[in-house]
Amino acid sequence: MTTAVKKKLITAGGFFLAVLIFRIWYLLEFSTSVHFSCTTGPDLLEYHRWADAICSGHFLWKIEHIHAPLYPFFLAALYKLCSMNFFMIRLLQSLIAAAGIGILFFPLRDMSEDRKEFRWLPWIYLGLIAVYPPLIYYSCELLSEALLLPLLCSSVFLLYKADRLEAENNEKRKGKRRSPTPFYIAAGAVTGLAIITHPITLLFCVAEAVYLVFRRWLKCRKSKDKRWLNILKPGAVFAVLAMVIVLPICIYNAKLPNGSFSIQTNSGMNLYIGNNPDATGCSYLRPGRDWEKLKLSATAEAQKQGITPSRYFNNKTIKYIFSHPLDWTGLEIRKLLYTFNHHELVSGADLTPLREYTRFISWTVWSTGVMMMAGLAGFLIIIILYPSRLAGISHLLILSGSWLAALLITFTAGRYRMALYPVLFAFFSGFVSIAVCHIANKFHETNRKFLLTASGSIIAAALIVWLPTAPWDRKHEICEAGILTAEILISKNKLPEAQKCLEEALQAAPDAPRVYTLLGTVYMKQLNFTKARESFLNALKHDSVTPDPVVNLALMYAATGDYPVAVKLFQKAHKFWPHAPMVLYNYGFFLIKLQQYSSAKKLLKECHLIEPSNLNVVNALGVICIQTGDFKGAINCFEKVLNRTPRDTGIMMNLAAAYQRAGNLKMAKYYTMQVLRIQPQNTNAAKYYQSLQKPKKLYPWQKQK
Repeated sequence: MTTAVKKKLITAGGFFLAVLIFRIWYLLEFSTSVHFSCTTGPDLLEYHRWADAICSGHFLWKIEHIHAPLYPFFLAALYKLCSMNFFMIRLLQSLIAAAGIGILFFPLRDMSEDRKEFRWLPWIYLGLIAVYPPLIYYSCELLSEALLLPLLCSSVFLLYKADRLEAENNEKRKGKRRSPTPFYIAAGAVTGLAIITHPITLLFCVAEAVYLVFRRWLKCRKSKDKRWLNILKPGAVFAVLAMVIVLPICIYNAKLPNGSFSIQTNSGMNLYIGNNPDATGCSYLRPGRDWEKLKLSATAEAQKQGITPSRYFNNKTIKYIFSHPLDWTGLEIRKLLYTFNHHELVSGADLTPLREYTRFISWTVWSTGVMMMAGLAGFLIIIILYPSRLAGISHLLILSGSWLAALLITFTAGRYRMALYPVLFAFFSGFVSIAVCHIANKFHETNRKFLLTASGSIIAAALIVWLPTAPWDRKHEICEAGILTAEILISKNKLPEAQKCLEEALQAAPDAPRVYTLLGTVYMKQLNFTKARESFLNALKHDSVTPDPVVNLALMYAATGDYPVAVKLFQKAHKFWPHAPMVLYNYGFFLIKLQQYSSAKKLLKECHLIEPSNLNVVNALGVICIQTGDFKGAINCFEKVLNRTPRDTGIMMNLAAAYQRAGNLKMAKYYTMQVLRIQPQNTNAAKYYQSLQKPKKLYPWQKQK
């Protein structure tokens, strides 16, 4: 083994070990949280449900989703590979993300090997990937950005490989030349995958294709080559391969009921949230009452105009920009400043109280500010003192520039600026490497220019990073974090802990309807129906937009046996929210109790079409099949649920009952015995198993001949 190979193996091994140690440290701390193995909150829940549906065999979606499709398939693959072990799922995803970013070590090493000032740059870059806390946090979250970042970095790496091959071909006067086209093809395909992970990547695709054509045009101009095929070839190959990946998704979505020729729905709403008179430059509108109010009003107006809600939001955004150009310009400046802000701005379930749950993150909240400040300072120093170095990272700069433009078009948030990490890491590493080199020279006369440039750059970067105050409502974040935590605790039947969480959330935001709704649920589970009714009415007082308070009131009256009032409330909820999964499922399940199986089946099937991964709906459909004598259908439903929850004893008992009614006592005994193996003290299962052992009297027509 040569010395060079040994160095490469030592580098790779050391990097992997450091990445592994810091991620395991973080996950061990995070594993004590109730959120670790639960996917509750905006974006997280949608991705989980879609991945769950894929694991259940629903590979083709029946409605257009608000998210792009690739990450749910990636998440489903992790679920299957890791057998729903969330420690391994999060760890494996984070390692993939680190490897994807780390691949840029090679072009950075090539760029820096001819200048001693940059000799430490690639090594510092690897160190940042291993230890940077926000990267570790976001890459361990079950969100699409954890897949998007390695895809983008892989595309950039392949483009650098194509550049290097072209440079080698130019140096060869004789001999066989290797074509860089395969690398352009691979880069385009990977970019296409990135686009169906997050559609805003289209900006990078367009910018990179234009750059490739422009660069080839300059080269052909020097060599007096006027063939347009040669000029367009790199950019065209790159863009066409990306579109080959993207177009099938758009065509499939267009053929869905109420579908559109797009990668995902809801993009118009995201654009509007970032550009309207109330916009702050961040994700100021959170899922809940105001979110639903905006969606419902937009849907109603869109139906009147005969257009989609997404197009309605696009029209409103364009109208705002042209009618208030000065306000919009000021808003864009704020977005630009917030992109490099020292605070991790919220978007989704990454609320500050939840993000800072571990000491690993809470003790290193300063790391974002340091990274942003040193990264910006490094950019200014390199652009002033070493401008020729920028040509070596042109593709990385295009990626960062296009993603920065995307943040300015929509809004900025902590996880959305992950695509800027590679270039920030590179400039941070360059800054440190240059500083170390000059310190080693003991600040001779030649270093004065560097000192002046570095001082000015650091001051300018510090003002950008630390001076602007980003909008941050800590009380609202405490309330929302309490709600998400309480939802998990209620699902685990930890009612006292859930009640404590909700009371703390109520102190932070006394007018939050979701808190009252969940408090009512806790009281109802505790059979305190007076307080439950009071809480649900308080929720209805603060929220007339979502169906939650009405449905919960109906469930409460159904639990107390007041069916007429429950029916009226369910009918009211279904009238105003006819396609809400919560209404469809609970109303359908209530109708099963009333033995109105036909109506219940219709509602539950509609709910299953909207949420195919909702196992409660499949279980309810199985119950209807048993009651209506369709035992084969019941067995099919219960087995689908059991495939996703293999230790669910309730589903096993349902399966046993279905097999018994179908006349298959052998399978009925098998599933009952499985229940007793998991729960030896389950008296109901034991009694049921004994009843299966007793031989039943056979009528003459049932006897075997």
